[in-house]
Amino acid sequence: MKFHSNCLSTNTNCHITENKKMPRIFFAVFIFFLFSINFTTNAQCSFNLTAKTDISNALVGTRISYLEEGPKQLSIEEVTRHSGFKENKADVVNLGMTESYFWLRFSVCNSGYREQLMLHVDQPTLAHVEWYAPDVNGHYGSPDITGTDYPFNTRVFNIAGFAFPVSTEQDGRKDYYLRIRGNTPLVLPVFLGTREVITAESRKDNVFFGVYAGIILCMVLYNLFLKFSIRDDSSYTWYVLHTVFVGLTQAGFTGYAFQYLWPDHPWLANQSVFIFTCLVSIFGIIFMQTFLNMKAVLPKMNRVFYVFFALYLIISALSLSGEYVTAYKILQPTQGTVAILILVISINLVRKGFKQARFYLFSW
Repeated sequence: MKFHSNCLSTNTNCHITENKKMPRIFFAVFIFFLFSINFTTNAQCSFNLTAKTDISNALVGTRISYLEEGPKQLSIEEVTRHSGFKENKADVVNLGMTESYFWLRFSVCNSGYREQLMLHVDQPTLAHVEWYAPDVNGHYGSPDITGTDYPFNTRVFNIAGFAFPVSTEQDGRKDYYLRIRGNTPLVLPVFLGTREVITAESRKDNVFFGVYAGIILCMVLYNLFLKFSIRDDSSYTWYVLHTVFVGLTQAGFTGYAFQYLWPDHPWLANQSVFIFTCLVSIFGIIFMQTFLNMKAVLPKMNRVFYVFFALYLIISALSLSGEYVTAYKILQPTQGTVAILILVISINLVRKGFKQARFYLFSW
């Protein structure tokens, strides 16, 4: 009551004090509101760029969120409003072996950064890739569509993987989306870097694979020479075929076969991953059977491998029919079983004193 009476006695002063406080309160609330908006926006961005940001080639798996598409295909408008995105927790995005389409979301909040950036998905075997980038007004137009289901010249940049431009010409927030599907496991190392650094890394990878291809070629030529020098030994024929398809299989998985050998043949790009893998194993088994003379030494075990020949034919047939997921589910345990079986047989023959088995085990 005392305070009330004092205020009544100095009514004019009370009003003046309250009027002075009100603008300060509104100003404080306004500043807090702006700060909250800015903080929330930055927290949700995959990358916050400023003029001083130093980006060379960063692995951004933990800054990506993903959404599995159901039976109904989603439009980009539906995806931008979708609340079902999940944050990826690992450095490399691993979505497993599936027939589903996935959406990946990546955002950039820019404030003064002007270097040209690229998003690089280092997984050359993706069958279908759609890239959605907003225009200056934040609208999404037609996507860039590429992948091994399409000719190689649909790639935005001429590299084995998939790279897309990330605009830094304007300040503000931009959300980028990828819609992907694969015929092999969706294990996706995703990088954000400057165009200069990523293209330099791509050239370096080209050199390394060129050295590898050169080694494979030397092995093929050397064993062809031995084949024609030792005419009564057919094992070299199978070894040459095995080595050729080892090189082609690696070229298929790394994307170089599609880029340089058959860029206009998507069907071959998709089939080579499975069929060439099967041929590597088939020719490798036949080489082992011939080189170790298994028909005479281990006749029962020699016949066991015909079961695996049948499995490889089934896998190839599934691949040709487009059943890539089923083919992979059979291929993976088959490869592991064959590798263990070959190792056990080789060690067993070495213990029995077979000299050729020692050479085979050492080279294997």
